[in-house]
Amino acid sequence: MPEVYRMGAISLKLPEDVLEASRRCADSLHLSMAAYIRRAVERMNRQTQALHPSKTFGRGLEESAQRKHARQP
Repeated sequence: MPEVYRMGAISLKLPEDVLEASRRCADSLHLSMAAYIRRAVERMNRQTQALHPSKTFGRGLEESAQRKHARQP
């Protein structure tokens, strides 16, 4: 049985050129737009945490990394 994760939802507005570039990139990786944007946010969160290690970011980033590693073969 697949794992179930609680997910919140956001709505965002992007400039058309950013939206189209993201759509093309997601398509080239065979990802949905949601999966592509989710990965982009996860990557930016990791980079931000690495740049600011003294700040407390809470469990969200750690849990996200654990889920990602758990679902990779």
